[in-house]
Amino acid sequence: AGAADGKMTASRYSSPAGIAGVDDGTLAVCDFWNNRVRVLATCAKSTSPPNSEFTGRSLPAWGELCDWACTAGYYRTEAQTCAACFNLPPNSVYTGPGGPGSNSTWTDCPSKCVPGYFAANGTSVCAQCRQDTCPVGQYRGPCAASHGVCVACTQSPPNSHYTSGGSPFDQDNCAWECDTGFRREGDRCSDGTTWYLSALAGSAKSQGREDGFGTGVLFKVPRSLSGVTAGGKVYVADAQNHAVRVLDTSTGGVGTLVGGLVSGYEDGTATVAKLDTPSSVAVFGEHFVYVAETGSHIIRRIDLSVAPAAVTRVAGVAYAPGVRDGARMAAQFNAPEGIAAVWDALFVADSVNNRVRVVNFTTGLVSTLAGASLLGGTRDGPPGVAEFLLPSDVAVHPSGHWLAVADLQNHKVRVVGLPSGNVSTLCGVGFGGWADGGSAVAQLDGPSRLAFDSGGETLFVADRYNSRVRRVYVATGFVETVAKRGNPEPGVWGTLEMRAAFQVAGVAVVSDGTVLVADGLQALWAVQKCNSTNGSSCAVGEWRGGCPADLAGAEPGQAGPLACTACTTKVPSNATYVTTGAPFNTDTCEWACDEESYRRTDELLGGAVEAPDTDLVLTTTYDTSSDYQIEFWVRPKEVTEDWRNILFVRATDNECCEYRDRIPLFMFNPGETTLRVVVGSFESGDQVCPGRTESALPLNEWSQVRLTVEEDRATLIVNGVMEARCVVGTRFEHTGVRVVVGQRYARFTGTSPLRSSIRNVTYTHLACWTCPTEPCSIGEYRVFCGGGEDGRCTACTPPPPPPFSPAGGG
Repeated sequence: AGAADGKMTASRYSSPAGIAGVDDGTLAVCDFWNNRVRVLATCAKSTSPPNSEFTGRSLPAWGELCDWACTAGYYRTEAQTCAACFNLPPNSVYTGPGGPGSNSTWTDCPSKCVPGYFAANGTSVCAQCRQDTCPVGQYRGPCAASHGVCVACTQSPPNSHYTSGGSPFDQDNCAWECDTGFRREGDRCSDGTTWYLSALAGSAKSQGREDGFGTGVLFKVPRSLSGVTAGGKVYVADAQNHAVRVLDTSTGGVGTLVGGLVSGYEDGTATVAKLDTPSSVAVFGEHFVYVAETGSHIIRRIDLSVAPAAVTRVAGVAYAPGVRDGARMAAQFNAPEGIAAVWDALFVADSVNNRVRVVNFTTGLVSTLAGASLLGGTRDGPPGVAEFLLPSDVAVHPSGHWLAVADLQNHKVRVVGLPSGNVSTLCGVGFGGWADGGSAVAQLDGPSRLAFDSGGETLFVADRYNSRVRRVYVATGFVETVAKRGNPEPGVWGTLEMRAAFQVAGVAVVSDGTVLVADGLQALWAVQKCNSTNGSSCAVGEWRGGCPADLAGAEPGQAGPLACTACTTKVPSNATYVTTGAPFNTDTCEWACDEESYRRTDELLGGAVEAPDTDLVLTTTYDTSSDYQIEFWVRPKEVTEDWRNILFVRATDNECCEYRDRIPLFMFNPGETTLRVVVGSFESGDQVCPGRTESALPLNEWSQVRLTVEEDRATLIVNGVMEARCVVGTRFEHTGVRVVVGQRYARFTGTSPLRSSIRNVTYTHLACWTCPTEPCSIGEYRVFCGGGEDGRCTACTPPPPPPFSPAGGG
């Protein structure tokens, strides 16, 4: 202690109590018992030798006394300079200065091996990592203390197989392709299955409590659904009505089992019992319904074997939140959110306690299965180590060997082994977001409720803050989206979009695979499968209509046409349909020219080119007054920052061109790689035929894009899937046009070109020309005519000369 000024370590203080920095590097110190503010100023750079940096501060007058240290790869000499170290092993880099202290003359500087090398056997010798390729479906892991070993890749979706190994090192990027019978749609393999949505019960606009059918039913924050009983009943935790409701899946009717509009705690018959914010319900057999009450911190049981049903508390102390284990009637919970009933026990997601608890009816005890910290955390491991953060639901796998936990604020689905209590992560990366894909990349945002399918192969997740229903493949942890928030347009069948007010609070799975959804506001929905097994194949020239969907203003349960319908794709004269439309809702039957006619397709670009800074003009010969089709492959290499052109058509007679003169125009939206197509123009602006939001093209992968313009209709197909169909208002018609790749005519000037590759650009006239019949000139013959061949006259190949014979002729 003291009050002396002076050099750094010579100065004295008495209970320094605070410190603050100033922009110029000066430090102000509150010297408490000396009743002073002391100043430490930055050092002048000129006072330290080359290849050094300051490590201490002093007043400006004493700048030459500021402490310093040599930078990486240098050591401090006795002459107080920094000299280069000379002990760097081959294939390594320095990581720090030499010597254990600032005044040492030790010349050994620490180093580490460069990427692709590792310190062999704990020495400083850097040995080269193995470079040989791992088997298909494996990648070479990190090479640090030893050679990188081959590790199984994890990013392929279900129904696919790997076609290559990953590139070293630590690159989980094995190439994959879909199995036979499946097609690639983004990061998943589809068998043609479409998920469709229909309303079951409740109003999309009003809350309340009304029993009945369809839109006459009112809920108020339905938070959870039970599994489906053998009798087809589903119980609903109607939280803000403080009631348990029941849905009869055979009739669609909804009634109230227990509870009224007033919260409270009262056991007794169903007609008098009171509940307080029931958050979760679980059924056991046909006679017992268990309820987790968040408001009163208890677990109740509804006995359906008596009439009227009897309601009793089976665990917890009403309105006494806590974390006590022990006898079930004296044990304490804190806002229990999720519950699952199996055997003679209940599993409880004890949310605020950050634990998974067990109510054992055989022993009469409540115990903690997993969750080591009341404050929550993220760790996997054994029961005494693993942590959760607001677990909101539990679901027991049909095998009975483990249960899944919706770890709400960790944004993960966790796995708890039974009976060990060991915890691991099935999917989720630990922060909120939205991304489908493998377990290492998929993102959730507040998973709140869980439900297994009957075989336990997939787990459905109510992804609350994303307003999505997600499907997790249990074997791999791969995540995909089944349904999401949105607002479907009237008349669009088979959509996965929910109403604008849609949230996802609860899920349950019916035996036929239908997923029931409680929207957390005021309604129940059904998400069902619709695939090629729904009826026999349609005839050539027909397509199978879409599945039932939620139409704006439609009655709950209204279904769409599943019947075969005639395709409306325009067929030119001298042509016929040759395929059916791909199900579902894809009126895209293919046609071919008759035998005596041909279809003209010109390949404008074969090999891939990078999107150039200036226009790449591919053709100048086309007439857009006839129907046509443009097809190309594009591979985006970056997310766009501004509107970026990919490919467009412009007139040959308009050199400088207005924006609306480049039609059709393919571009990427800013901030993403979602394809946008301008197909027509009005005086008021452009007419856009956009794809769905999820049709964003994947980065660094080739995607096939096809736009067909038939009279006043444009159809956009991406990777074999029809993404959009729209009516063209004022059609762009010129007798001579250019197909252009490039960015020169950007909507906003000064933007850099889009980093992408384009290949296989073709322009097809959607017409059939009659094969020519007039004779060719002498020395020519007419090639085959039909399909894509135009039967043009081609020079005959002259016969070879006769062999030379010395015996004959002079």
